[in-house]
Amino acid sequence: MINHISKALFLLFITTFALSTHAQTSNAKQKGLLWQVTGKGLKKPSYVYGTMHVSQKIAFHLGDSFYIALSNSDIVALEQDLDSVIHRWISENDFDKPEDAFKVFKRNNYEFLNLYNFTLNSYDKELLARKLSAEVREVNYLLKRGEQDDFEEDAWLDLYIYQIAKKLGKGFTGVEGFEESRELVKKSQKEPKDAKQKKPRRYNYKLGQQVAEAYRKGDIYMLDSIDRMTESEHYLEYMLYKRNANMVRRMDSIMQLGKSLFTGVGCSHLPGNKGVLQMLVDMGYKVRPVQSIALEKSKMAKKFEDKKLKHTYTMHSSEDGLISASLPTRLTKVNDNSYYTSYLSPDLANGYYYQIEKIACNSVFSGKSPQDILLVIDTMIFENIPGEISSKKNISSNGFQGIEVVTELKTGDLNRFQILASPFNVYIIRMSAKKDFATSSDADAFFKSIKINE
Repeated sequence: MINHISKALFLLFITTFALSTHAQTSNAKQKGLLWQVTGKGLKKPSYVYGTMHVSQKIAFHLGDSFYIALSNSDIVALEQDLDSVIHRWISENDFDKPEDAFKVFKRNNYEFLNLYNFTLNSYDKELLARKLSAEVREVNYLLKRGEQDDFEEDAWLDLYIYQIAKKLGKGFTGVEGFEESRELVKKSQKEPKDAKQKKPRRYNYKLGQQVAEAYRKGDIYMLDSIDRMTESEHYLEYMLYKRNANMVRRMDSIMQLGKSLFTGVGCSHLPGNKGVLQMLVDMGYKVRPVQSIALEKSKMAKKFEDKKLKHTYTMHSSEDGLISASLPTRLTKVNDNSYYTSYLSPDLANGYYYQIEKIACNSVFSGKSPQDILLVIDTMIFENIPGEISSKKNISSNGFQGIEVVTELKTGDLNRFQILASPFNVYIIRMSAKKDFATSSDADAFFKSIKINE
């Protein structure tokens, strides 16, 4: 009799263990981009969201639960703390800038500045036209990451999360250090000579479609399978696994302070045995998916998007001391050669930017006066400044004559330009903002505050 009971208990144990294992496996393979984190003594739930670092609408199937989780959190984190790394992103670009390469003024030890050099650098009508129409390429990387067509949002998803957090007054941080992340990413690109390469190394069209469909469905484990199929172990170790460990360690530190945390990281960081979700479970947390996939962006979105962060403006000077202005963020030099220098102050929270271009014209050597240069620029404004001109007038600033132009883009947003001509340079000062902010009192204060120390 005892033997029969023992067998029955053993079978019950095996059945229960199997069901439990099946339940855990089933839970581990559940779909979702938004995951709730509880357990390990947390009094309030935290959340992890898998992002795509793009502005395409595929990344914006954001349901009500996304906005509720974000608004209920005490602190919001992305991979990087944008407030601390933004100017390093601008000024420490490791990539070549092909747009500028042919314009760089190079000299060796046997060449010296003379009048001929200045004559070559003087008055370039084509360059002036290009600078009237173009924003520095860092603007697209920082704010848009797209072509700004009708199939995109105004910001890439991670920045969108940052903007909502800032407008709601949330604490903000990053779950990776700038240096450590940069070094790990660099190492991921340096495959050992004996590494076995996976095929295909680069996404083809069909694979790209599979990635897009998996993201739409929140199928992060399909994304994990694609990563393991197409990338080497070396790449995954440095691009994902080591970075995941760093991220989870920081997430744990913040959550254990009693703060509810909303973390947005690239969706490839979430799944797998060495993914963020499993690492949280290994630390003693419980994770479960929250149904956040929606056919379209939640109607709750508008009330968050329509908010505007009110900044305290401060006088900032460029590192070369040439330009000072009252700005919400630091003024950083992004391009510098003998033909032109570009300065940028991005307002990430509102999606605005302040751009100043200094273009060498050296009219004093070319036989043309600053007024002559302005007359030429005036003939180019209609064709080269973006948007429909809503107002244009002559101005004077810093002792230089100039032109102010306000244009309206197809989105209804206003851009405001001031173009000033000195005996040596043309300055194109551009403010790009949402709606009519470019003609607001804050915008007026910015333009009035500009000091050019030429």
